[in-house]
Amino acid sequence: YTPTKRVRLMTAALASTASGSFLVSKKLCTSADKPPAIVLEGPPNIPEPDWSLTQRNRSRVRVMTRGELETDHLKALDTIDLAKQHVQARDGIIEGAQSQLVVQDIYAYKINEALYTKETKQQPDRTQLFVEGKGRYATEPQFAEQVKRAQREREEEEGAKLQRRVQRLEKREAREAAEAAWTEIKKDHAVAVAAWQEECKRLLREGKPKSSLPKKPARQRKPRTEDYQVQGDVDEYSDEEE
Repeated sequence: YTPTKRVRLMTAALASTASGSFLVSKKLCTSADKPPAIVLEGPPNIPEPDWSLTQRNRSRVRVMTRGELETDHLKALDTIDLAKQHVQARDGIIEGAQSQLVVQDIYAYKINEALYTKETKQQPDRTQLFVEGKGRYATEPQFAEQVKRAQREREEEEGAKLQRRVQRLEKREAREAAEAAWTEIKKDHAVAVAAWQEECKRLLREGKPKSSLPKKPARQRKPRTEDYQVQGDVDEYSDEEE
């Protein structure tokens, strides 16, 4: 199976269970959602192979009779069969343990997603006049002062947002102007280099030594955004909620 097909099979299997369907759903994980309980498996209940057969002196085979060789051969076949059963059983245990790790990892991802959503939840854009949900007299001076203070804070925040928006626009225009100037500088430099190459070829044809050839035109440095920016820097990606 390809990894993509394995993921589809695992997703379909989890979606068909009552305890694991929330792991593949789009809804956020809550405290009521719990992953399936971990299953711990011990060694398989299978007789141990006769490992002493692997420690025998192999040189003894030369002096063994045919009957002894046949007996040892049958014992070796039984031992290999038991060893095969042990390997298959332990492979199944390892596969089950790894599957549980995958489920636990998906559960951890869902919890992290829920925590991130809770941590980045925006505060309501409303003025809270009744602190802690308690009633107040609307005619008392403290309440009127709180309303005025909230209005001032809102106006200051709106002014700061407008200022940041203007600064971002100015920085974007400065960056575009710097890129346009850099494109023009590279174009002019390419023309100057082409003219210099033609001049060098002409001088060489006239027998001038290479030491007397003019130097290659130097290119100007790349303009910086700050060279075209009037106001101070600002984070272009701040206030994304605007």
